[in-house]
Amino acid sequence: WTNISSSSLGEGTGYCTETASCNVMFKQRLVWKFIGLSTIASLAGSDIQSATFTVNGVHSYNCTAQTTYLWRTADISAASNWSLQWLQSLSTRTESQRPNCGTNGYRSFDAKAGFVWAADADSSTISLGLVTEELSMASWKRFANDATIDIVYNRAPNVPTSQQLISPSLTTCTTGAGRPAIATTTPTLSAIVSDPDLSAVTAYFDVVTFVPDPNKAGGGRSVTVWSGNSGAAVTNGQRASAAVAAGKLTNGTVYSWRVRGYDGARFGALTGWCEFVVDTTAPSTPTVTPVTTGVAAVYFESTE
Repeated sequence: WTNISSSSLGEGTGYCTETASCNVMFKQRLVWKFIGLSTIASLAGSDIQSATFTVNGVHSYNCTAQTTYLWRTADISAASNWSLQWLQSLSTRTESQRPNCGTNGYRSFDAKAGFVWAADADSSTISLGLVTEELSMASWKRFANDATIDIVYNRAPNVPTSQQLISPSLTTCTTGAGRPAIATTTPTLSAIVSDPDLSAVTAYFDVVTFVPDPNKAGGGRSVTVWSGNSGAAVTNGQRASAAVAAGKLTNGTVYSWRVRGYDGARFGALTGWCEFVVDTTAPSTPTVTPVTTGVAAVYFESTE
């Protein structure tokens, strides 16, 4: 829409009952449609951190504060009419917006719940409407048509890749009989971490072992013996590592470990398990025993 007139900026919402302002008595509601939101449609609702709908409030009937309600509506088109569905109440503001009261200007409404819906519904469009109480002229307000939306989203880090023990020696992720034996109780674990939004990522590691149940054959439970992180976040796509704290691992025990990323706001999904066994016992000193029997002597004789 444009302006009602050069002296009456914007368009109104509410119940206009004074002919000096409205020419005729009527009720009106305002709805904006935002399109081209393919990025939002590709997200999950949990990715939406905040969403703000900002609109220029150019006029209100008087200087008395009145409530304005922001709703998500059904999709609008040229054929939309008064029967349009108002689907989801989002937020409210209570104030006047009259120029001669010094209260006009831009208003920001919390629209997060609406964009959570859009992300979960894979919708690339959303329609947002403003209404006031429709009982009298007191709630009549006018708004300009240049509303904007500001959306902050954050996707969780990707599942880390390329899990490796990098100390005491470089080994790849293995489980079962091929698991590496390491001669230390403070190995350094590592993985490559990344984030779909290219944020820096911290790696968080867990090391567990299986504790058998002496009262149940084959039974038992996994116990976390150490959890730690790589400290400062690393650049997206780089390797992050952390050394297991001293005193947490014991000789002769099999351990499993996994890792996930954290971008400062959200944790990503966990990797699968890798395994190693601690073997800090050095082999016994070999014994050399001389052979005293069955020794054959070979003689070489020159023919010259």
